Amino acid sequence: MSGEPSRPDSTDAPRTASSGTVTRFRDLGGQSWWPLGILFALNAVDELDRAATGVLLPMMRDDFGLSISTVTAVISLGGTVATVFAIVGGYFADRIPRVRMVVISYTLLAMSTFLTGMATTLLLFAAGRVGSSLGKAVGEPIHKSLLSDYYTPETRGRVFALHGSASAIGTLIAPLLAGVIAQAFGWRVPFALFAIPTVVFVVIAAIKLREPVRGAHERRAAGGDETAAQQEELAPTIAEAWRELHRIRTVRRLLASLPLLAVAVLGQGLLLSQFYDQRYQLKVLDLGVLVTLTSISSIIGFLIFSRIADRGIAATSAGLYRLMAIGTTVAALCLAAVPLAPNLPSSMLALVLNALFSAPLAVGTGIVLSLVVPPRMRSTGFSVSAIYFLPGFVLVSIVGVVTEKYGFTVGFMSITACMLLGMLVFWRGTRTIDADVARVRAESLAGAESLLNR
Repeated sequence: MSGEPSRPDSTDAPRTASSGTVTRFRDLGGQSWWPLGILFALNAVDELDRAATGVLLPMMRDDFGLSISTVTAVISLGGTVATVFAIVGGYFADRIPRVRMVVISYTLLAMSTFLTGMATTLLLFAAGRVGSSLGKAVGEPIHKSLLSDYYTPETRGRVFALHGSASAIGTLIAPLLAGVIAQAFGWRVPFALFAIPTVVFVVIAAIKLREPVRGAHERRAAGGDETAAQQEELAPTIAEAWRELHRIRTVRRLLASLPLLAVAVLGQGLLLSQFYDQRYQLKVLDLGVLVTLTSISSIIGFLIFSRIADRGIAATSAGLYRLMAIGTTVAALCLAAVPLAPNLPSSMLALVLNALFSAPLAVGTGIVLSLVVPPRMRSTGFSVSAIYFLPGFVLVSIVGVVTEKYGFTVGFMSITACMLLGMLVFWRGTRTIDADVARVRAESLAGAESLLNR
């Protein structure tokens, strides 16, 4: 067995209201807010590093004397290396306590953030970015795996949306702080300071979080008794997990869309600050205000989505899928309008709307994977999905070269085209998701009962 069930207390895997937990919150169906709150905080602080990088990129570029294509290559290198190692992290997370791995990965993130600020050479700067990307790449899939076992499928829409909104909150805080501090003391100081809250919440997580039982909610949903629900299945090898993931039709289609959709996630962060710096001559503090506006829009989008997502899952998972596809299409069109806008206010409005409609995509892929990936390999499943971001890193590097040669308008149009193509591939999952959800639950229950009957 991959791990013994932990004994529940106030911070253990929350139970449904019917299972007798003392802490009851109506919005989460009687389940505890503790795990969500701690993982929310970690998700917020890990955005401090990323958001600060986006805002301070022009200053870092000038300090090291780099071109746009070199900057995009360095950031892409960090993401590529991190993605490969994230698979190893997912493999171990299906076998050892995931809470322990969260503590390790976010400790690495804090150290790498500090190193970025202290870097005096391009090599040290690249090492800091690789380490930061690695900490986030390993930790983020484990967050989603833990949340899937802390909370029931009926509440995951709201849970994942609230957890995702932490990224927007971190992005809301970091740009203004980074901009103010950088203008007064230089771009290095914000990175040194942003490592501190990460360390604080790592300590809290190590003390308060407890390991939940893998797949208990799925086995209950399939009609299993509490004994079967508490029985974890054996974790597969990486090869077995790979074959199983690609046997699931919904997962195949989602994974096929990720390289294209990754361009939007990665490309925007690399181009936006440089676009507004060069076209509208916005200073670091001005860029911080702009990112703050988009972060507020993102938070609103997450809150709206959190209200809709649970209803979509309760009625039909295909409804959730359609919502994600529609949001992605609108977000892509808004992004295309950013460089085409005639002036700064209209360009900012297009960017704010892009952030609003990006919420379903930002959260929904995690919800879908939590529903259709078997619990015994859920951490591996979330990590393996990161492999499909690797072609996205290559495409982003190409976008950087294209932007440098043909201008920002062509660069943003390239990103928009990738988003729309990714949406078309993604949309096909609406036909298969409900059947895949039912099959995963039934197989999880059958596997647990088989182990009990040995």
